[in-house]
Amino acid sequence: MRKLLEVIREGEISELIAYFPEYKEIAEKYNDIYSQLVNDIESDFLRWKDIESQKEFAQQATTKNYSSILFDLRRKKYSSVKEALRNILFPSFERIMISRIPKEDLTLQPIIEE
Repeated sequence: MRKLLEVIREGEISELIAYFPEYKEIAEKYNDIYSQLVNDIESDFLRWKDIESQKEFAQQATTKNYSSILFDLRRKKYSSVKEALRNILFPSFERIMISRIPKEDLTLQPIIEE
């Protein structure tokens, strides 16, 4: 699964499918989960970015398992959610993604381990 998540994070899903069409269904499913994650982070950040108090912003941001990304966006460390996701440590990205993948799909343990 790790390799698949790396490919998704780098935006190379179409290349993966071109070389490994047998993984198209699961790759697209995980990519959809990634896209929804990006949308959720963007939505939360847009909703909370104008909160002046850092404490109040933190109260909102820390309810999410991607709070570090929200803080980085607030500090303007990254210009986009996708850039932030590409730059966080991979174990953090993996943890966030796994929390969104349905349990039955985790048992599939796909793909391309090398």
